[in-house]
Amino acid sequence: MMAPIIRVFQTQPGEVKTIQCELIKVLKVLLGDFESFSYAGRTDTGVHAKYQVINFKTEKELNLYKFKWQVNCLLPGDIVIKEMRVVAKIFDSRRSATLREYSYYVSNNNFHSVFLKITAC
Repeated sequence: MMAPIIRVFQTQPGEVKTIQCELIKVLKVLLGDFESFSYAGRTDTGVHAKYQVINFKTEKELNLYKFKWQVNCLLPGDIVIKEMRVVAKIFDSRRSATLREYSYYVSNNNFHSVFLKITAC
């Protein structure tokens, strides 16, 4: 049986597993304290971001290759960090975005797609 897929980004009330909660949990384990966790946009149930930009501030010097590997090892299997970069202190993932692109897919069949069954509402 497949593990439940995390279906929403933003922290929710109660014990709902979200991408934001999982990322913050891992960052706390690896960094201890960090500041201003921010993200470019949130996703709703059944909506999945192929590329989400997230930023946080830390005073620690990081080896980004090693740190990305550590973060991915601690995250659940349905969340993965593809790339990390050091950015200017004024960078804000939501306000500094220069492009947002959305794709919508509608399956209009009389049967459920095996691929969409586990990720769509």
